[in-house]
Amino acid sequence: MEGAAATSTSARSNSANNNASSSNGNAASSSRKFTIKPFRSYTQMELIERHAKTLVEMEGSGFSSILKVVASSPAVGSVAAASASGRLMMASPARGALGMGAGSRGMLGGMEPSENGVVIDRDRIADLAAMYDLFSRVPSSVNHLRDALSERIRLDGRALVRDQETNVAPPAAFVKGVLDMRERFAAVVSDAMRGEKKGQKRMREAFEDFLNADARAANCLQCTSTTCLGWD
Repeated sequence: MEGAAATSTSARSNSANNNASSSNGNAASSSRKFTIKPFRSYTQMELIERHAKTLVEMEGSGFSSILKVVASSPAVGSVAAASASGRLMMASPARGALGMGAGSRGMLGGMEPSENGVVIDRDRIADLAAMYDLFSRVPSSVNHLRDALSERIRLDGRALVRDQETNVAPPAAFVKGVLDMRERFAAVVSDAMRGEKKGQKRMREAFEDFLNADARAANCLQCTSTTCLGWD
């Protein structure tokens, strides 16, 4: 009887210890879950917020530099387009005589013409999209990308206006330049920036800024920016 009682007592003790151990393990696991998530979120916010401006302005690989490449894609059929195509073929002989290997989108690799013949650099837009997705983890940092978009549009737009001021290009070239800009930057906002409303607003405001800054721009367009550029 004494042996049975001792065995029973030992079993109850072991069971209690196991339950306590299991409870402690669950508590520790739960604690880790509640600790890791805020820490990870805090770390992401710290890294992105601290380096956001650098990631945007970095020469060659920053958001602004990539955006400049997208904005200056060579026109279909131009000498620059042919030159770019030749460089791609030399760099990747496997693409074949037409420079169209597996996964290639066309003569210029990631570049493809729109219905209006405007070249859209899809590979660079994909790079911009990756940066936008990263910045989106800290919503306030996306303002840096919107600022870069607005500044690029204003710079390119003012360059077109200067060409009119110095009679470097005819009015028709100005109109085509504005329309080509609108199509490229619309692709950036819709694809790279996921069609966000704030990006659309900043793009519209930037176009209106340089179009309304000089009377010659309005005379060249011979219509309001809303009608000519297809904005509602």
